[in-house]
Amino acid sequence: MFTSNFHPHYSGAAKQAVSIAKEIRKSGIETFFVTVENGKLKRHEKFDGFDVYRIKEGKGKVKELVLWWNLFRILYKKRKDFDIIHSHGAYYKNSIIGLMGKFLKKSTVTKISMSNNDLSGIGQGFYGRIHKELFNMFDSCVSISPEISAELSKISLRHKRIRELPNGVNSDRFMPVSPEEKENLREKLKLPAGIIFLYVGGISERKNVEWLLKTWSEIFKDELDTSLILVGPASREDSKKILINSLIDYVAQNGLARKVLFRDYTEAIEKYFQAADIFILPSKNEGMPNVLIEAMSCSLACMTTKVSGASELIIEGETGVFFETDIKGDFRSKITWLKDNHEERERIGTAARALILQKFCLNKIGKEYVDLYSDLMILRPAKF
Repeated sequence: MFTSNFHPHYSGAAKQAVSIAKEIRKSGIETFFVTVENGKLKRHEKFDGFDVYRIKEGKGKVKELVLWWNLFRILYKKRKDFDIIHSHGAYYKNSIIGLMGKFLKKSTVTKISMSNNDLSGIGQGFYGRIHKELFNMFDSCVSISPEISAELSKISLRHKRIRELPNGVNSDRFMPVSPEEKENLREKLKLPAGIIFLYVGGISERKNVEWLLKTWSEIFKDELDTSLILVGPASREDSKKILINSLIDYVAQNGLARKVLFRDYTEAIEKYFQAADIFILPSKNEGMPNVLIEAMSCSLACMTTKVSGASELIIEGETGVFFETDIKGDFRSKITWLKDNHEERERIGTAARALILQKFCLNKIGKEYVDLYSDLMILRPAKF
C-alpha cells in the first residue's frame, strides 16, 4: 500500500489503510506500506506489525519525478514480495503507480480519498492530461461514496472496473459505554460536567473549525452546563500553526477557557467519542469521513454538513442531523434541539449504531477488499 502521509502524522486515509490491512491480514493477506518521508523519521520501521518504508520526494518542478524514481526503486527491489499495489489516493503524484504496475506486471488499484480533490483538473491542461493517462492505467478503482462515483462518471475511463466500497470502522473498539463508564471516562480525560459537544479532526480551513468555534460560542457562551472539545492536530498545510493559535487566542480573549478545550489527537480517540454527548462535523469537503462513522458507531447523536459520504450515513432526524453553515439560524435551531432533548439523542444514537453494524463494519468492508484483490489476481495485468 502507498499513502502519502502515515503515522505519526495524522491522516484519515492512512488510518483507514491500516485498518483495512489489519482486517485482510485475518484472511492471510500480508501488507507493507510505502510513504513519503516527512520529518526525521526512520526510513524503515515497524508499525502495528507492518513494515513501513519512507521515501524522499523532490522540491519544486522535480517534486513528483524524484518521488516516482524512489518509489520505483523500492518496488523494483521488493518486486518478489508483493502481487498488488494499492494506492490510497488518486492524486497526480499517486497516478504513476498504474504505469509501474504495468512495468512490474503487478495488479494495481487506487482508492479515491476525497471528492473534488484527488481528480481535480484531471484531463485539463498538460499535467491534467498526463494525470488522466496514468489514472487510466490502474486495473481497478475504488470509490468510497456516491458523490465520488458521480465524479468518476464524468471521466472517460478505458475500463469499467470501479468498485464502490465505503470506509469501515472497528465496531468492537468504537462502541457505546454505560452512563457509569462515561462518567469515569470524563474524569480520566479531565472533561467538564454537563453536555459535551465534540469535534475530532485536523484543525484546518477545510474542516471549517473556526466557523464551528465562533458559531458555537455565540450560542452557548452564557450556558454553564455546555462545553466544546476540539480534538486534533494543526493541519499539515498550517505548519506554523497560525489557525490553531488564533483559535486559542479567541477562546482566551472571550473568556471561554473553561468551556472550550483543545486536545491533541490520540490513538485512543474512541474514549472521547464515548465520553461525549453530541458530535459535530462542520467540514467543507470530505471523501467519506472516518470520524463520522466512528462517532455513529459509538451511538453518538451526530450533526454534519452535507459532505461527500454523509448521505450514506445520515438519514435526517433518524441516524443524525444535517445543518447548513450559510443559512442563518439552521445550526442554532438544530443544535439547541439536540442539546435539550436527551431522549432524541438516545434514539438517534441507537439508530446510528444499528446502521453502522449493518453496512459499515470493518469485517464486512475487509471481506469486500479480499474479493477485490482476488479478482485482481485472476485478471492478468495488461501488458506494457
